[in-house]
Amino acid sequence: VSEAGGSRKHKVAVAFGASVGSIFLIVIVAGLLLWWRHRHNQQIFFDVN
Repeated sequence: VSEAGGSRKHKVAVAFGASVGSIFLIVIVAGLLLWWRHRHNQQIFFDVN
């Protein structure tokens, strides 16, 4: 029972790390999608011209 506080801190650290990691991953994926769409649209635009 004396280790309850330590395991709670560990769970908070794991949850915090997972949250930050997933947010970071979502930001990277969204950035890649936006960049790819921007590049793709530019190529189509140049093809039309």
